[in-house]
Amino acid sequence: MRAEGPGVLPAKGIALVIGPLPGDNSFFQCDSPFGPTGQQLLCSREKCREKVSATVSGRRSMRTTVPDTFSPPPRRKRAIMPIEAEFNAFNDEAGFRTRFLIPLLQRLGFISVYDNCGPNEFGRDIIFGEIDRFGSVIYHGMQVKYQDSVGLQDSHDLVRSAEEAFSNPFRHRTRGTDERIVSFFVANAGNVSTQAADNFFHAIDRTPYAAHVRLLNGKALLDLDRWATITRVEQVGEVLEGLRVELRRNRLMIDLFTTSMNQWTESPDVRPPIERLWVGAVSHYIQKPVLSGTIDSCIVVRYLHSLDSINRFLDFIVLPGARDSKMSMARAVLEHLPYADSAGKALEGSVESALASLGPLAAV
Repeated sequence: MRAEGPGVLPAKGIALVIGPLPGDNSFFQCDSPFGPTGQQLLCSREKCREKVSATVSGRRSMRTTVPDTFSPPPRRKRAIMPIEAEFNAFNDEAGFRTRFLIPLLQRLGFISVYDNCGPNEFGRDIIFGEIDRFGSVIYHGMQVKYQDSVGLQDSHDLVRSAEEAFSNPFRHRTRGTDERIVSFFVANAGNVSTQAADNFFHAIDRTPYAAHVRLLNGKALLDLDRWATITRVEQVGEVLEGLRVELRRNRLMIDLFTTSMNQWTESPDVRPPIERLWVGAVSHYIQKPVLSGTIDSCIVVRYLHSLDSINRFLDFIVLPGARDSKMSMARAVLEHLPYADSAGKALEGSVESALASLGPLAAV
């Protein structure tokens, strides 16, 4: 409480709020956190119902009664940044981990990415590896959060999780060897508060692995998702787009070959086709398959075999020689063309689905 003006004698423990009196510039100003309540005497500490009296400048007295009930105005809640809208479809931490983060790490080029969530995780919900420049495999750990904001209290738990993640080895799933991580990541679908980040990094600074810890919030994860999508489309999209162009061109040529070979078998005056089916993109795909979960490699192999057979039969037909000896080759071409056409249509549908799957993992 702060009083201004001479002759002011407030009661002990009483916060006074009195407006200026007529003809007098002396008044009390309330410093109570509850704020001014008009022409009223208010005990902000004891909230009593006593009648109190105050004399202002020795000339006037006021008598008032504290209300029966007193409720301070509600405190304004601090705004919390929610989980990024693109992650709402994952519903919970398990969906966010298995449907977004693990595929994202695979898109970013990490190897041996697997879900480690369980009683012996030691803070590592996901473990993933990569090959360093010396040809050795190194491993990383990631703790996953699916909450609006990582606060100060959460940061203490994260410090303990980081210490456990670095201190305890994990058992390699295929080799059965004990391995250790070289870096630790925390990924949250929502925000990471400034207080939490400061406390986390200040605590980690006192450890030997301070330079190997990272915090990733929802916005950073979305940026990684978009970057991985662009990179993936550039690398994989070129292979698939070339394959699609070759499939469409071969389907047109198969229709032409069917017509011309039927005419050639009926009339010796018709020349056999001199064009050939393209096999370059299909051969390249077999050497380095991509998105094999969407495109059936067995269909690709059988399709390539049909194309090679048709091209070899046509090469034999155009060579000089008796027409009768070439008729069996012509019949073989006509038998392979329908299968190559149906396999090409099925393969083209798979390629279209694979190209559609190259979009971002999040619904952006």
